[in-house]
Amino acid sequence: MRNAPVFDVVGAGTMAVDDFLYVDQYPPSDHKVRINRTARHFGGQVATAMAAAASLGARCACAGVLGRDEFSCAMRDGLAAAGVDLRFMREGNAAPIHSVVIAESTCKTRTIFYDLHRAVAFPACDAADLVNAARVLLIDQLGPETGLEIARLAKQSGIRVVLDLEWPDDDSAYALLAVATDVLVSHSFGSVLTGSDDPQHIVKSLYDGNRHCTAVTGGAHGCYAIVGSDPRVIHVPSFPVEVVETTGCGDVFHGAYAACLARGFDCAAALEFAAAAAAVYASRSTGWERLPTREDVDQLLARPLVPASN
Repeated sequence: MRNAPVFDVVGAGTMAVDDFLYVDQYPPSDHKVRINRTARHFGGQVATAMAAAASLGARCACAGVLGRDEFSCAMRDGLAAAGVDLRFMREGNAAPIHSVVIAESTCKTRTIFYDLHRAVAFPACDAADLVNAARVLLIDQLGPETGLEIARLAKQSGIRVVLDLEWPDDDSAYALLAVATDVLVSHSFGSVLTGSDDPQHIVKSLYDGNRHCTAVTGGAHGCYAIVGSDPRVIHVPSFPVEVVETTGCGDVFHGAYAACLARGFDCAAALEFAAAAAAVYASRSTGWERLPTREDVDQLLARPLVPASN
């Protein structure tokens, strides 16, 4: 029998330092475009999710491997400033992912160019340290061996494992889908993986009959999910906000959902809360200093939902 967990959520996976280039519109090939401004922010699926969960009041830790280079030092400082515990951060010949993000104001979209050749996963042999410390675990595709070991040990202890998938061409997606208790994927990922553009069909294709939750997020179109053993697809509508920036919204969704599970929310309530948290973040400029708080989300939840336009 394990000791009482120290953290609400522990995440193991990607961390990133993102250099943003803000432009009016992404250019076609062989064209030049003027950069309006630049900024450096922190990102990565798991790192942002943990920062978001911490901002929402959860006790969080991020596990990974960083070196002593400029990006690694900045990443540590960014996580610590966000209130994320670093006791599971190992040191080695590694660095966070470095991304260049082209953010265009006209369509409010972004294009991400990333370099992960120095990204190193948390060692699978130490997975038990994370499982013993967490109420809920969050993993992605960085180091699938680590993710699989976390899920194996978590299953033995009855701990929920939330999975964030981003690389559909990586065979690890299928192995991780088979072991996670809660799978939340973007519409674009699910479409590539299943060959369907219909979110309800995607959810049904990914549903395995055993998970607590299988969900597909679709931004303004809301979230479609199958919860528990009931094969019916539920829809969580989007929230009416003026979108400023979408970078990191999916990661915020995952962090908020995991934090809700740690608090004892059921899946449907956790999805609604996560949708509200992502909407709050979408209404702001990118940056961990602008992550939603519990008060922000509660205020938005008090407003009525609106159906997405077709």
